[in-house]
Amino acid sequence: MRSFFILSTLSMSLAALAAPLRANVKSPIRRQSASSNTVTALQFAHVLEQLETQFYGQALKKFTASDLSSAGFNNPQLAVDILTGIQNDEATHTTVLEAALTAVGATPISSCNFDFTSALTDVKTTINVARLVENVGVSAYLGATTLIDDAQLLTDAASIATIESRHQTIHNLLAGGSPIATSFDIALSPSQVLAIAGPFISGCDVGIPANAPLSVTNTGPIGVGTKLDFSSTALNSSTITANTTCQMMVGGAFDSIALPLDNCVVPSGINGLVYVYVTHTQQPLLNDLTVQFGADVIAGPLGVFIDTQDSLIADLITSGPIGGNPQFVAANPGSSGGGNTNTGTTTTTSDGSTTTSAPTTTSTDTSGGSGGSTFTVSSTIPASLTSSFIAGLSTSAATPTATPGAANVLSGPNFATGTIGGGGVVVIGWSSVAAPTATPTSAKRSVGRRNAGMRRL
Repeated sequence: MRSFFILSTLSMSLAALAAPLRANVKSPIRRQSASSNTVTALQFAHVLEQLETQFYGQALKKFTASDLSSAGFNNPQLAVDILTGIQNDEATHTTVLEAALTAVGATPISSCNFDFTSALTDVKTTINVARLVENVGVSAYLGATTLIDDAQLLTDAASIATIESRHQTIHNLLAGGSPIATSFDIALSPSQVLAIAGPFISGCDVGIPANAPLSVTNTGPIGVGTKLDFSSTALNSSTITANTTCQMMVGGAFDSIALPLDNCVVPSGINGLVYVYVTHTQQPLLNDLTVQFGADVIAGPLGVFIDTQDSLIADLITSGPIGGNPQFVAANPGSSGGGNTNTGTTTTTSDGSTTTSAPTTTSTDTSGGSGGSTFTVSSTIPASLTSSFIAGLSTSAATPTATPGAANVLSGPNFATGTIGGGGVVVIGWSSVAAPTATPTSAKRSVGRRNAGMRRL
């Protein structure tokens, strides 16, 4: 009876948390003009709100309460109500931003087409794409604060951002992650946002150059100690040098975790969303768009969810992970060739289990530079590597057992999606990691050391 009471109370609280703004829509600001930066920020926000509105609208048309129940929701109608409330919020934001743009004499961008074919294959995939969309939405609004120079418009944009963060918290729970994984969110520039959201958008010019998309090509489980391999049309023999680095940005950190590209190992002490970049330099990226040197970025960011802490609240909502633990990304949006190919071998044993040998990563340059030259980077970690994050990895942790994954698609836009072994799913542009059954010793080393000096107030 007590469990039922707790679940019922939680259900009512979540429904209230997701309730839309509905009738009390704010009147648009009456202005005659706005700066070009402000207009760009509002136009881009308007496009993203259209994307979110259509995504939820299509999802609600496709999936029923019965589908949600089959996916593991303890109260499927609650999930429908939550998604409906969020969709109404996004529609309201779309309407208000369009009116605001008109009020300042700007033209809203309304000609975009949105393709969610790869994101609506099943409930689990949809819920996890929604999680990514909401987290990226929060990052986009934070990034917009560096562009909007009108105090009243900035306040209105911030009032939308706080609603997006509520959506973010709900989806973190629905996907089985920590509701609030870090004390700070991460700001992204419009170009960085497009590296993730761009593959869903076509048919319009948002007036913003997109960063090259980045994807992970690992075909086995990802966890602490896993080396990540990447694919991007921007990665070739001319861009990968001794200084090419993978950078992991964690909410609240002063700067990124910078690791050699050929030894980009998931460190301990991380929980929640991580944005991963590939850069020309070994210098860590600052977690501040006002001083961050974006020209160093070769590709990315890629959104990766590393859920290393179990959520008791999430356990009350679902009878099991709602696809919150997909194990890798197999996406190369907008690719025309090139990138990294995982050449590790997967062996199936007599008992049906699978193991994967340490892969090497062979990349083919099809950009016309060196006539299709190939090069190989080692997947082994040299003994001389003394990064504090590598040193903090558990030496006793067992090597993850690989599960079958989707084949890498490198010859065109990769919208691959579907289930993989262990209940994971393949979704464009993101990844998530299963929460452990017990906290490893290495997880006790926290990124708090970096957080201590993260904000210079």
